[in-house]
Amino acid sequence: MNYADIITIVGMIIVIYSLFTYYHTHNFIYIILALIGFSCDYFDGYIARKYNLSSDFGNTLDKFADKINQFGIHILLMAVYNVSPVYIFIFILREIIMYIMRMHKMKASTSSFYGKLKTFLYPVLLVLYHFNIVFKEQYLQLLTVFNMATLLL
Repeated sequence: MNYADIITIVGMIIVIYSLFTYYHTHNFIYIILALIGFSCDYFDGYIARKYNLSSDFGNTLDKFADKINQFGIHILLMAVYNVSPVYIFIFILREIIMYIMRMHKMKASTSSFYGKLKTFLYPVLLVLYHFNIVFKEQYLQLLTVFNMATLLL
């Protein structure tokens, strides 16, 4: 395990902790903490590339952390804001399809720009719901469509 992998794990722990705590407190400070945790996703990749620390383990760990963090936001939105479970079903379905495509070499196993963009857009969703922004449902719908469209990209 190298420094980039440690950053990935720390970021995942920060996000999980902050989402769990936000569920109990609805305090915006924990969204900021989640954003810090999500920013670890950028820094782990940057450090891995800059110092030639990229590995299959790190790539898999990074994807796992992304999925756990995105899944956590879906669960939080369902629990706190009564978002329909249909969105988490679509998220899980997409992940299953992506896994099958990667197994059959129909999709690259490395991270893509679109995957990183999707990961960045998830914390924004939480901020929109926290502040009850009018277009939050439309954003969630667009994010879901984008999420499915990344299967083709």
